[in-house]
Amino acid sequence: MIKLLARKNVRKILDILEREKELYFREISKNTGINTGNLSEDLNKLYYKGLVSKRSEDIEKNLPKVYYSITDLGKDALSIYQDVDLLENKCLECTYNEFPGNFDKVPNRTINSRK
Repeated sequence: MIKLLARKNVRKILDILEREKELYFREISKNTGINTGNLSEDLNKLYYKGLVSKRSEDIEKNLPKVYYSITDLGKDALSIYQDVDLLENKCLECTYNEFPGNFDKVPNRTINSRK
């Protein structure tokens, strides 16, 4: 799930679906500027992980319109992004308070990881 949420366009897709409630594929592409190949891949991954739902509307043309909407799980994922934003803002505030005006001298902070 973390890898999916870290993908470049996923937040943008979830944000627009949260705001617009339901959009068909072409509308999502147009409103986000994501090319159709990447959008198709991301939407499929989001669908299979349960972050978006989709429905088809059969029309008398060759291809039915596929509408996407955000699920409750997708809304939970958006809250994760908001939490990360808050953490980053707090991190910037801490850094600024510790080293006001000297961002070039801020030590490189790393997180210990298991080997």
